[in-house]
Amino acid sequence: MPSSAAQSCWITGQSFVAAAPFVLFAFLAAVLVARVSWVIYYLYRYRRSGRGSIREALLATSANIEVQRQPDDDIDDELDAYIEKVANDFRFLAQRQTDVSLVGGSVSFAAWTALFIAVSDAGIESGISDRTLALLLSGAMLLLAGPICLRREDFHWNYILRESMLYVGFTVVLFSLCSIAIDLGGIGASIGALIVAFAVVVADLAEVKSHWELLRYKLPEPAGNDPEGDAESQLPAGLA
Repeated sequence: MPSSAAQSCWITGQSFVAAAPFVLFAFLAAVLVARVSWVIYYLYRYRRSGRGSIREALLATSANIEVQRQPDDDIDDELDAYIEKVANDFRFLAQRQTDVSLVGGSVSFAAWTALFIAVSDAGIESGISDRTLALLLSGAMLLLAGPICLRREDFHWNYILRESMLYVGFTVVLFSLCSIAIDLGGIGASIGALIVAFAVVVADLAEVKSHWELLRYKLPEPAGNDPEGDAESQLPAGLA
């Protein structure tokens, strides 16, 4: 009987390890959906605010960000200061995106190259799956593609796409490390890897939620408009 119970536990553990990669990809899908929803919500808010067409939303620049306030908005001083800071820091953030993406992508690609060579030399005995290599390469490509394909730092649309590619890229790289733990470790390593992956997903969803909330208060004006000229018309009586 004890041997039967031990065998049952072993089978259960192996089943969990086999299912862990599918859970990992489900977590990755949640991150992708959240980031895509931010992109779509920006276009929706731009059209809904009456600023212009989707084409104008794609051409609007971060320099033309203005903070919106409606008469029924209840904004405390701390949130008000945060909204103002975010609205004024897009150029710095765009430059940071480029630097971090290129460095992170280059390091990730170098790590993939070294790992690929090691796996090729060791063959099946390495224990590293093709899934792990694919995740690491995908993360490196996402990080490098952002600043290379989206070069106009002033377009707010590009900022949102680069930010999404940056965080998704690093998430995929981290998930490749979790995949290594699943490949080489047992049930304990798989559980630890999934806990780390889940924490990353929760943090990313919380950040996307904050981006959604900020889109209520800050949107760029169409290219060529003077945000300061229209700012007073957007403020409730008493604030203009």
